[in-house]
Amino acid sequence: MVQIAPELEFHPVLAVCESGASLGEPMAVAARDRSARRTEGCVLRRAGTQWWALATDDAERRYKVYDLDLRPQGDIDAPYVSGGPHPQVFPVAETPGADWVLITFDGSQYAPDVLGYGTEGGLIVMRSPGEP
Repeated sequence: MVQIAPELEFHPVLAVCESGASLGEPMAVAARDRSARRTEGCVLRRAGTQWWALATDDAERRYKVYDLDLRPQGDIDAPYVSGGPHPQVFPVAETPGADWVLITFDGSQYAPDVLGYGTEGGLIVMRSPGEP
């Protein structure tokens, strides 16, 4: 597993832009969690009618769940595997009560001599019954 320099800090941040703006237009910070020090994300995910921001926190070894003001709302109830990448969570089917899947990687750095830093390692798939 590749270790990231301890002086690096990654905070979850959500940014906004003007409606209809192109990808090259400036954005403004809408929310951030400065208390989190070693996160990857944010990933936005809708569950039911609610939108959530998800981030992995390597310092605290948990998958964090935030509201859209980046106020902590809890954690994804899943075994913590590695700090990267951000948690990918999605329903197996678009029906109420469907199972959910979390996809992440084990941090084993797959083929580092060939692919270099950032491959994140072997694929891990976790499945949870019912809506989160």
